[in-house]
Amino acid sequence: APNELRTHLYAFEVATRKQRRLLALRALLKARAIAPADARVHRCVVRFLHERASQTLPAVLAQVIDATQAELGLTGKATLLDVNDSYARKYPDDAAAQMAHAQMLALLAPSRKDEAVEAVLRALSL
Repeated sequence: APNELRTHLYAFEVATRKQRRLLALRALLKARAIAPADARVHRCVVRFLHERASQTLPAVLAQVIDATQAELGLTGKATLLDVNDSYARKYPDDAAAQMAHAQMLALLAPSRKDEAVEAVLRALSL
């Protein structure tokens, strides 16, 4: 099962719920290595980085996570909203990708919830 995407997605979920951030990061990096374009992986990456940005972590843990942000798709001055919008533009005809974009848009920018609902409706028509 080391090459199964589901294995690493489940490992990420368990580690996240137990607040084992390094284990969650490891599972996320493995999942991204297997299927970087997968909508489920995109959701996990955005959730993980959003949680990182909204919490104060021990300095060493924060350094490790910050050092891997480029591997997770967050480079330069890009924000999570930029990464999410870029993902949606990259896969315009993929309903799962558009749904993932909409879900993460609602998480990252609650004020843009109407836009997220429209994105879901568009995805349902794909």
